[in-house]
Amino acid sequence: MSNPLVSTLTHLKGNPRACTYTEPLWGLSMNLCLPYASVYMLALGIRDIQIGLISTIGMVAQVIFGLLGGVITDKIGRRKPFVFWTSVVLAASMVVPLVWPSLPALFIQAIVGFAALGAYMVVDQALFIDVIEDKRTAGRDLGMSALGGNFGQALGPILAGQLVVWTAGYAAVWAVAAAIVLIAALAILPVKRVK
Repeated sequence: MSNPLVSTLTHLKGNPRACTYTEPLWGLSMNLCLPYASVYMLALGIRDIQIGLISTIGMVAQVIFGLLGGVITDKIGRRKPFVFWTSVVLAASMVVPLVWPSLPALFIQAIVGFAALGAYMVVDQALFIDVIEDKRTAGRDLGMSALGGNFGQALGPILAGQLVVWTAGYAAVWAVAAAIVLIAALAILPVKRVK
């Protein structure tokens, strides 16, 4: 007797498969960076108050662009390009502290990266709902997507810790996270509009 979760995951096809496989990649990329970000900033000599300010500014950008992303995609009726480009923008934001490890770079990364994250989170879910092929399995398909995201979120801190140990620094975390989110951008490309 096979496991129903594994069976469901291996039998996903089309849009649900593409959307489900994208989620763990996004969850992994974000959770490679976030758990150790404050430790990284402290190692750069950034003060506690500055770390708090960076986090706050990032969260404000996430909320604002989450609201704007939903409104804009509803207005123009296109979601996949937003999901793709927010992934590319997030990857680009991760390169900034990789090549310029400094306080200004982390402010830039927080604003740009969390803005991309905010827009992505809203638009990605809307895209998935729009392209569900079989409404009878919508709950299962959305559940598999959420489970995939949770898997990536759980794996991210473990992998990040290993990357820091293996490379004796945080640069590899930024590089690997950027590469993974670019793979996520490519993974969404097979999604097709449902008529």
